[in-house]
Amino acid sequence: MPAYARQLGVRRVVATAWLLLAATGESAVAQHDGVLEIRPPEALTVGGRGELQCLVRLEPPADEPLVLTVRAEGDALEVLRRRLLRVDAARPSDDPLELRVPVLGRAPGTAVLRVRLETWSCRVGSCRRVVVERNARLRVDAP
Repeated sequence: MPAYARQLGVRRVVATAWLLLAATGESAVAQHDGVLEIRPPEALTVGGRGELQCLVRLEPPADEPLVLTVRAEGDALEVLRRRLLRVDAARPSDDPLELRVPVLGRAPGTAVLRVRLETWSCRVGSCRRVVVERNARLRVDAP
């Protein structure tokens, strides 16, 4: 059998495997609800500082690495620390983990906060990536 025919056969097998994986609904990136809760500060004024509280619950509770990325859309708010790790939690061994993100009011208006959690969920013999995204609105008032 010529080399190009073998290569074509391998490509077909790989393509078929991807189609079967897609058909079963399995994904390397798992979307879970309820593992990330966002609590914006109650009130924030221009020039004022506040903390965005993020509560992370993992099932099963574990100590796998995690990263929390926060960004703000709009000019009203500045996120002072955009990436936090597990060690940045108030008490890294607690469940839920409590991560506090410092923010600063820049201008009157409303900002949309985009929060993304990336971690791993491991059981005996296998691990899968967990990605959770949440959005929140935060109003910044004039002083």
